[in-house]
Amino acid sequence: MSRWIVLIALAFGCADKEPPLDTASGDTAGACAGVSLPACPDECPEDWAATCGESCETDGEACGNDIGDGRACVGGTWACTVHAPLEPGGCNLVCRG
Repeated sequence: MSRWIVLIALAFGCADKEPPLDTASGDTAGACAGVSLPACPDECPEDWAATCGESCETDGEACGNDIGDGRACVGGTWACTVHAPLEPGGCNLVCRG
């Protein structure tokens, strides 16, 4: 009987077609399994993007997230980066938190 329920669910599109998401980055389950990634920097404050181009005090100070959004203090100025377009089903992580 349970086979019929599964077949009906598949026929009517009720079954999951994509693997579940592991992170907010949209990385699909297992896509980064076995990929060697560095540790992520500390998380940025909520308003990090508003400080891009402003002066900072400690060269090398950085923050970011697991898909590559972040900022770093370079030469006394906050330099910001935004992630590349995310690839469906691919490993979209640049580090592990």
